[in-house]
Amino acid sequence: MSKKEIIISTANELFLKHGFKKISVDEICKTACVSRKTYYTYFKNKEELVKQILDDISDFGFKLYDEVYADETLTFAQKMEKGILAKTELSKKWSMEFFTDLMQMEDGDLLNYYNRIAEQSFKLMYDFMLSAQKKGELAPDLNIDYVMWLSQKQFEHINDPELLKMFSSIEDLTRQMSQVFVHGILSKK
Repeated sequence: MSKKEIIISTANELFLKHGFKKISVDEICKTACVSRKTYYTYFKNKEELVKQILDDISDFGFKLYDEVYADETLTFAQKMEKGILAKTELSKKWSMEFFTDLMQMEDGDLLNYYNRIAEQSFKLMYDFMLSAQKKGELAPDLNIDYVMWLSQKQFEHINDPELLKMFSSIEDLTRQMSQVFVHGILSKK
């Protein structure tokens, strides 16, 4: 493993356990057994390292979604089910601590960076739903813009501390949000 990979891996473990706000560059360096000089060879600050981790997570997620959405042997319903499983798998890469730190940022470059990734995800979902509607897999009168608006509103409230207290993990929160969004509140049979 390269020094850069060691720094990323170490930071990821620390961020997942404690969130990124509480972890200093010195702590990352000490735990990774690298010097500050080595750290700053790869990252100009902690924010750049968090961005790298966000990129890694989003690359993993987009790869999962691409595999599901590109599988022409699946129906729309099967793709939605597999998409939920992929989303749940992706949520395992997050922790409440890391996610809370990210969602409770006031403004700034890091939050904007995350929001751009989220916009890519929403665009992917929009295109997927539009394609399904054109193939006749979704009701022709379904207003996809409304569905995406609902999804966006759901996402906007994901940083609500009251909501975050209801779940023990991001995985559980993701599973519940996806279930309500896709299946509603009725029992799956």
